[in-house]
Amino acid sequence: MLRLNNEILFKIFDYLTVFDKRICVRVCKHWQFLIEGYNFYEDLNIYGSAELLIFNKYFQQDKSRRNQVHRLQISLFGKASHVNDILALPEQFRHLREFVYRHDEGDTDESDISEIVIDKRVAQHWQGISKFYNYDKYFVSSELLQYGGFRNLVELGVRFGGRERSEIKCDALIQHLSNAPKLKKLNLDHGIMSLSHLHQLHYNAQQLEVLCFYDMDLVSRDVNEQGRLVASSNTLTELRLFRCTKPYTESMLDRTEYSKLKILKVCISSVHDEKYGEDQLIKLVSSCHYLENYDVNIHPITPAIMEAMDASGIQLKELTIKALPNENFLRQLESLQASNQKSSVLKMTLNFANYYENKDLEVNKLFDLIKGVSKVKRLEIVAKNYYLFPSFPLYEFLSKVRNLEILELKYWEIRLNANLFKLLAFKLCGKFKTKLKSLVLDQVTCCDKSMWFISETCPELSRLTISPKYSSLFPTLNFPNHSFASITVDTSSEWVYYNTGCYYQVVDENGTKWYKIVGGIQEEVSRVLPKSEDIRILLLKYKSCTTLKLGYAYVQAHTF
Repeated sequence: MLRLNNEILFKIFDYLTVFDKRICVRVCKHWQFLIEGYNFYEDLNIYGSAELLIFNKYFQQDKSRRNQVHRLQISLFGKASHVNDILALPEQFRHLREFVYRHDEGDTDESDISEIVIDKRVAQHWQGISKFYNYDKYFVSSELLQYGGFRNLVELGVRFGGRERSEIKCDALIQHLSNAPKLKKLNLDHGIMSLSHLHQLHYNAQQLEVLCFYDMDLVSRDVNEQGRLVASSNTLTELRLFRCTKPYTESMLDRTEYSKLKILKVCISSVHDEKYGEDQLIKLVSSCHYLENYDVNIHPITPAIMEAMDASGIQLKELTIKALPNENFLRQLESLQASNQKSSVLKMTLNFANYYENKDLEVNKLFDLIKGVSKVKRLEIVAKNYYLFPSFPLYEFLSKVRNLEILELKYWEIRLNANLFKLLAFKLCGKFKTKLKSLVLDQVTCCDKSMWFISETCPELSRLTISPKYSSLFPTLNFPNHSFASITVDTSSEWVYYNTGCYYQVVDENGTKWYKIVGGIQEEVSRVLPKSEDIRILLLKYKSCTTLKLGYAYVQAHTF
């Protein structure tokens, strides 16, 4: 029963209700990943040649269902014969709109490139595609562009595959971008570009709105270029630079003018002691009067950057502040406090993933600075290294920052002082209330007292998501007066009861139910606790809940 043949599911899937599909998930774990991955039929994910054979066989036998396939992702070894098979797919699946092709990044052998056939006839069948992502070992993207296959393309992503020939591939792609007149979003990954390429890119794709670069490098001849070639766009609203080299990043920031830019994200995966790009960032934000979202970790936020934003009339709506080595994190918040941006930010993320200071973070000062950003409604605080951080003092935080509506805490140990708890229980809880409506506790450790305190002080809370770092320390969720729109409980796949199962005791206004969850999947439900020699019980108590998710299972009302 654990590995029923996929073809059985293929034959019955169309006739199943949503509830019946969930029963299939519980019956056969092998089907779980197919159903929950939305694999049939509108979205299809094909992994390897064996699944591709099943896919082809099924749709050859039942051609009537081909029109149901709208999105297709294929992960397959990259060779010419596979590419030719893939190029023929839109002719068979006339309603296919989104296509993603991935293969082993280490496969760079292009010796069979001459076997690939792309012409006007092949390209004609790709004209219905609106989204196309491809690891472009064989110039497939540029040739489909050249022959008019992407007339209706809106989103294009191309991974060039490293330094070898990537400049040639990049040049070929950019030269034909004008053949995609509806293109709005472009992702370029793992390649080499010149400044002239960027200028040509905007000339050929003047309607572009979102531009993303990943792992890109600047051609060596451009590093010391004396010219001042500037690329500009009046339509671009979002620019992302992820894991690009320093020369590439600085050049992109310094040699571009995006007057309508709203979102700027510049991030490197490994943060080093070297900070760079402040002058280029100041120059860019000085000309981006509509900037709303700023997320940069190549340089800390400074008074000069904030002053440039204020001078250009920027009113940030979203801001991410990241800890950087050998930099005072609180100083970044102080720079924000000293600017006009503190009065406009609605969503803020404080990320300590790269916090390596040898002294504890001054959390009370941190909370005071957060309180000063008075209009923030959504706040995410990400810790990382438990041994460098103090526990998260819940009372001190909520008593200072009362206007939050959405709070996300990741990797924290949440505490509530025992003496303070006794005092609050008898004196303060009736007077102390917050406006919190949604709470996410991701990989946290917390106690029953913390949950009780949240229940008492957050009466408007209607959405709760919790995934404890240690499932053995899972707190009792006791919210007897709360009517939730949704509760999501996610226990770690590494804990001892994950595969053997645990029981959730759910108490609401309709009574008590026991749900058995094994491997994240609901297996049993009953009114009384089943007998077991080795059992783990997690308690949830609330007035009502519209959507309850335990592990992977969406729990539905059952009649007894």
